[in-house]
Amino acid sequence: MTLRHPPPAEALGRGLGSGARAVVRRAMLMTTAGVIGASGCGFVVFAAFSALRLLVGTEISALGIGIALLLLAGLLARHARGLEAESARGDDLPLDAPLPQTDPATLAVFTAAFVLGRRLADRWRG
Repeated sequence: MTLRHPPPAEALGRGLGSGARAVVRRAMLMTTAGVIGASGCGFVVFAAFSALRLLVGTEISALGIGIALLLLAGLLARHARGLEAESARGDDLPLDAPLPQTDPATLAVFTAAFVLGRRLADRWRG
C-alpha cells in the first residue's frame, strides 16, 4: 500500500475557506505567470544580445544590453518612487511644485548610455 500525497495547492487549500482558496489560487497563478514572463524576458534579452553581437562585437553588445536594462530598471524605480510620493502627498500641493532632483544612479546610467551612443556613432561614421 502506497501513501498518496496531495498536491501542495490541494493540501494548503484543504484548511482554508473558499475565499482564501481563491486568493491562494490567484497567487499561484500570478507566481507562475511571473516565472514564465521572466523566462520570456530572458529569451528576449538573449536574442537581442545574439543579434547585436553580430553587428558590434560581444563586449559592446553586452555593455549596450546591460546599460539598457539598467536604464529600464532606473526608470521603473523612478516611476515607483513617483507613485509612492504621489500617494503620500495630498491634493493640496500646487501644480507648479519643483521637480525632484535626479538621483546619482539615474545620472550615471544616462551618462554611460550617452557615451556609448557617441562611441557607436563615431565608430559607424568612420
